[in-house]
Amino acid sequence: QAGAIKAGDLIVVQWTLNHHVHEISDIKINTKLFGGVSWADQTDVSDGDISYKTGSKEVAWIISRRSPTEGPATATFALRVQNDDPTQTAVIGESILTFKDAIASETISRSRPPLQKP
Repeated sequence: QAGAIKAGDLIVVQWTLNHHVHEISDIKINTKLFGGVSWADQTDVSDGDISYKTGSKEVAWIISRRSPTEGPATATFALRVQNDDPTQTAVIGESILTFKDAIASETISRSRPPLQKP
């Protein structure tokens, strides 16, 4: 099938954090890799640090703080397809964002659905 993902292919994931209201801190976006993909150890971040835990397959992007005037922040990472299992439709699980809002003085969470194979 033309354009189908196959074993050995790289999939590049990019998270973009747009923030325009209050200063936020203790920012974390995390997800877990699904079965047939592995961490390719290729990353690029505009702010903060990105990490990968092999045992739990967790990817985490952590930023200490962002002001609303700083513009968007991005984190990019690559995954390698290990097998072309047609029953696996997603490559990463739900992406969960947590942060502390300086004005509201509370921790806020948001999430996005799992990332499907292209």
